[in-house]
Amino acid sequence: MRYYNPFGSQRGLERKKKYVEKTATPEAAVSVPHRFSQLKDFIAFRIGFESLYRLLMDIYLNFNLHLDYSQFEWNPINFLDFTTGLFQQGFEKIEKAKYGVSKYGEAIVDPEAVSPKNLERLAWELTYKATDRVTTSYKHRAKTLMDYLDTLREILVGRGLAQHYFENIGRVIAKVEGKVLNQSYWGFGIWDGTVWGEEDKYTMRLADDWLSLVDVETINAYECNWDMDSWDYARWVDEEGDGETIWTEEVEEFLDSKIKEFQDRTEPTWQGVFFLQKLDQLHMGGGYHQIRLSGLIRRAKAILYRRGVDAIRVAMYIAFLNELAYLYHESSRKYKQYRAMLTKDDVIRKYERMGLDREILEELANLIHL
Repeated sequence: MRYYNPFGSQRGLERKKKYVEKTATPEAAVSVPHRFSQLKDFIAFRIGFESLYRLLMDIYLNFNLHLDYSQFEWNPINFLDFTTGLFQQGFEKIEKAKYGVSKYGEAIVDPEAVSPKNLERLAWELTYKATDRVTTSYKHRAKTLMDYLDTLREILVGRGLAQHYFENIGRVIAKVEGKVLNQSYWGFGIWDGTVWGEEDKYTMRLADDWLSLVDVETINAYECNWDMDSWDYARWVDEEGDGETIWTEEVEEFLDSKIKEFQDRTEPTWQGVFFLQKLDQLHMGGGYHQIRLSGLIRRAKAILYRRGVDAIRVAMYIAFLNELAYLYHESSRKYKQYRAMLTKDDVIRKYERMGLDREILEELANLIHL
């Protein structure tokens, strides 16, 4: 006879126990460094790839979309300091609006619920939807990615963000993705991983459908193309200047320092003892989350089975439940914290657009106290 367990299935706790034994025990202090040393080259490449990708993305978000660099997670620096004087002379900066001071059309007003920090975090999460980090290739394509972006656009427009602004974030990601996957530039490259493309062009996806491929002329890591960038979200290099020389050596030094900083954190011996210091936290915090989720899932499945939901859609409803339960959780992956600007109804509408029943979603949402 099986007895009902009000605290949920023990399988989650068992998985957590195995994870702790694998990462946070004296035995793990020996095995973890060994595993990390086997993956050292792959980890080093991933660090370089991620650092380059985010640096280029942040440069475009700052230069073209005027997001405040001081609020960026990884790169809170003034990128203009890495450019030549000639480029800086022609650089027009749009200031934040000040009540009673700024003129209409000459300053930026951030929507109350959408901060530059969260927009940068959102953009970085979108790169994970677009680009496969392991194979360094395109990940989601066409309708799969378009549906996801359409849902986010609808939510953010409802928060006061201009639709064309969100669309230009997509164009930035498509451009940067093409550059990091299919081209290299001096000062913006990672050895043993960067693709050396044709000298004067690179291939990128169009953000209009995330499927069509086009070849784009290029001379610089940062550049805008006449037929590819929106008029009000682009900067043009002075015809009298040389586009290849807008960057100083400091940008290469900065990128190298970021890569080295993260590589130092993955030193195998250090990784072996890192989780050992957090053993109590893993036991208590991790155990709590496993019990909470297991209990929610059991109650959710009872509702779904009673309503006759098929197994495939049950998995989708459980995904909704997990996302809603941790909507305001301060994840260690800080870019995911952009979700704090969403509401319960935003998440419900997101999954409703995926074809789930709103009435069932609302019933499941009532299981959670945000």
